[in-house]
Amino acid sequence: METNLKDVLAGLTNVSEKQIKVERDENLEHVVKELHKIFLAEHEDLGDMTYAKRGFREKCSLLAGLDITPKAVEEFCYELKIHEQQERFIYEAGLMIGLAVQASFNAGYNNFYLPVGHFENELQYLCNNSSGTKDRRLELTIEGNFNHGLKYIKFLKLLIKGNVLFVSDNAQSCEIELIGNLGDKHGIGSGMMHAKNSKIKISGNVIGKLFGSNADGCNFEITGRSVGSCGTGAKNSKFIFHQNPGESSAQFSGGCEYVILGWNNDWRIGAGSHNCVYKCKSEATIKELVEALPDKTLNRPRDNKIYKIHDDGSETLVAEI
Repeated sequence: METNLKDVLAGLTNVSEKQIKVERDENLEHVVKELHKIFLAEHEDLGDMTYAKRGFREKCSLLAGLDITPKAVEEFCYELKIHEQQERFIYEAGLMIGLAVQASFNAGYNNFYLPVGHFENELQYLCNNSSGTKDRRLELTIEGNFNHGLKYIKFLKLLIKGNVLFVSDNAQSCEIELIGNLGDKHGIGSGMMHAKNSKIKISGNVIGKLFGSNADGCNFEITGRSVGSCGTGAKNSKFIFHQNPGESSAQFSGGCEYVILGWNNDWRIGAGSHNCVYKCKSEATIKELVEALPDKTLNRPRDNKIYKIHDDGSETLVAEI
């Protein structure tokens, strides 16, 4: 019987693909099991939380030699739930996930997906100190609510789909989108404090306090309500409020631009600011700014400018204070 060469080659290709799939599945299973072992070993060896944070970072070498793919990190996130009755789980799980992500990124992988919404209690220390490079950003998507995380991050492109209490303080050169709320109903929470050269958009409400305080060279956009203060002590940054800025926002800031598309009735907004530009749609907001911006203590100009935004998008300078 005559053999069709094309069919033979096709058959060989199919066998090869199956073998590769089996090898990949075996590697994935092996890596996830090893991550569990490292997590449990770390948990048994650690004492108080100060040591926990130090110990996890000192023992990164335990991850060396593992081919940790983004899929392995994702599966590990799902499976971590079986350990959540362990003492200090919410802290150590957040740290361990971050170490796995960093080890994988350092090995050449990227574009990570972290599901964290299935835990009984929200994680803390999630991916703190994660870092990409100037030429290669670490790209990360987190889905689910978490309590605290992503402090001291550098060169990240980050998408968060969930509500967060504390996020991305001391971030540097990062691009962040949060589809959810920052802070809780009690006004607890903050984000992007002391951030530098970063950009964040929040498609939700900022309920916590001190969002963007002391930031430098950053861009912020908030589509929802702002209850807590935003931009206190910020420098050379831009804030866009689609609704209202929070109470006491923009105080003691310098060289910033504040675009207020909603309205504000808090007389303390902008107090103590200097060399700032305020662009407002609401006449009420402009009135409050005129009252708040003058330096009544020293009776001196602060070089702030207030613009009225018209319906057609044009702007008119209405006050220099």
